[in-house]
Amino acid sequence: MNAAREPFSPLRIERHELWILLAIVLVARVVACSVLPLSDEAFITFRYARNWAGGFGPVFNPGEHADLLAGTTSLGFAGLLAIGMRAGLDPTAAATLLGIVCDLASAWLLIEILDRRRIACGVALLAFALLPPLAAISAGGFESPLFTLLFLGALLSTQRGRWQLGGLLGAFATLLRPEGLLLLALLAGSALRQRADLRRFSLPVLAIGVLALVWMLAVFGSVVPPPFQGPPTLGLGASWPVPLARAARTLQEAFCPALYCLPLLPLVLLGIGASLRKRDVLALFTLAALLVSASFVTGRVRAGEGWFHLALCAWCVWLGQGLERLVASLHARLSEDACELMRQRAIRVGGPLLLVVFVAVAAARRDQVRERIYAPLQARARAIGRVQPHARILASQVGALGWAWKGSVYDSSGRTWREAAFFENERRMIRECQPEYLLVAVNREELEPLGSDRELRAIYTAVARFSAGGATELEPDLDLLPQGEVQDFLLFRRRDFADGLGP
Repeated sequence: MNAAREPFSPLRIERHELWILLAIVLVARVVACSVLPLSDEAFITFRYARNWAGGFGPVFNPGEHADLLAGTTSLGFAGLLAIGMRAGLDPTAAATLLGIVCDLASAWLLIEILDRRRIACGVALLAFALLPPLAAISAGGFESPLFTLLFLGALLSTQRGRWQLGGLLGAFATLLRPEGLLLLALLAGSALRQRADLRRFSLPVLAIGVLALVWMLAVFGSVVPPPFQGPPTLGLGASWPVPLARAARTLQEAFCPALYCLPLLPLVLLGIGASLRKRDVLALFTLAALLVSASFVTGRVRAGEGWFHLALCAWCVWLGQGLERLVASLHARLSEDACELMRQRAIRVGGPLLLVVFVAVAAARRDQVRERIYAPLQARARAIGRVQPHARILASQVGALGWAWKGSVYDSSGRTWREAAFFENERRMIRECQPEYLLVAVNREELEPLGSDRELRAIYTAVARFSAGGATELEPDLDLLPQGEVQDFLLFRRRDFADGLGP
C-alpha cells in the first residue's frame, strides 16, 4: 500500500536558480532597451532637466516661467537628471541604465518579499523579466523603475524593523511619484501599535517633507505641484461613457495588460487573495499596489503608460502566488516523478527557453520609431536650431522633438503649455500664434482640419515627413487618413520663413 503523500510545503529557491533568474532579468532588459525607443514623454522630463541644469529653472522653454514643471509629475526625477547633467551625464543614457539597474535590484527584493519560495519566485521573476508591457516601461526612460525600487525597499525595511530607513526610502519615493503618499500612509498605519516605531519612521519623512514643501513654496508659490493644480482630466467636460471607458482601460492595464494575459487572470485573482491572507509584507505590498491602481482610476491626474510599472510588478507577484496555490491544491494528485521534474527543470531549462523566445520575438518586432522618427526628426530640429535658434514650433507630441529643438516648443495638447487651454481649437491656436513650424500627426483628427483650411494651407507648406512605416508623401490623401494615434508626422514651415534647409 502506498504511503500517504506529505502536505504541500513550498521549497526554497536554490542559489544557482536565483542567479539564473536575475541573469534572465538583466538580459531581457538589455534586449528591450536595444529594440525599443525611449518614450516621447520621457524626453519631456529630459528637457526640463536640461533647462534646470542650464540655470533657466525647471521650465520647458527657457525664459517662460508660467509653466514650471507643468508637463511632468516627477519633480524628483527631473531634479535628479538635472544634477546628473551638471556632472556631465547624458540623461538619455543615464535614464536607460538606471532603469536596468533598478529592475535588477527590484527583482532581488521581490525574491525576498516572496520569502524565496521556488514556484512563486520563479514564475514572478520570469513574468517580471519577460512581460512585454513591463519591459517597454523599463526601457522607456521613466522614473517608474526607481520608484518601484524605493517602494519595495521601504516595505522590506519597515517589516524588518528598520523604520528610519523605511521612512527615508518612502519619502524619496514620494518625491518621484505622488503615489508614494499612499505608501507612507500604509506604513505609518502599520507602525501605530508601537510609538517608538512610528517616531523613527516619521522623523525622516517629516524632515524631507518640510524641505520639499519649503522649496515648492519658494519656486511655485504653492505646496501643490503644477501638474495637479489644474482641473481634473478624468471626464472633465465629457459625457459619462468617456470617464467610464478611461477607468476600464486603467483597470485593464493594471490587471490584464495584454490580450494574451486574459487566460492568466484567474491565477492573478487567486494570487491576490492568497497574498492578502498572509498578513505580512506580501499582504502590505498587495494592498499598496491595489490602492495605487485605484488611484489611477479615481484620481485627477491622467494615467500614462509609464505609471503602471508598480502595478505590473504586482501582477507578476500575484501570478506567482496564484500558480503556487494551484500547485498546492493539485499536489496530492501529482506523481513524485512530475514533482521532481518541476523542481529540477522548471527554472534551469524553462527560464532560458522562454528568454530565447523573448529575444527572438523582440528582434522580429523591432520598433522603427527610433530610426525612422526620432533620429531624422531630431537631426532636422538641430539643423534648424543652428540657422534659426529662435524659431518656434507648435506640436501635439513635444517630447523627442523638444529634446532637440533649440527655440520655443508649444504643446497644442496643453500639457507643457497651459495657454493652449484658452484657444477654442487648434486652428485658432495656429492663427493667433503664427509659429514658424508645425508638427502634425498624419491622422484624421489633426491633419484634416489643417488640410481643409485654405487660409492655413496658404500660410504653411509641408517640408518633411517622419513615418515609422517609411511613408514619404508630403500631401497624403485626406480620405485615406487613419484615426487615432499614429507614429507618422508631417513638418510644416511657414512660407514666409526661410531656413535654407529646403524640402
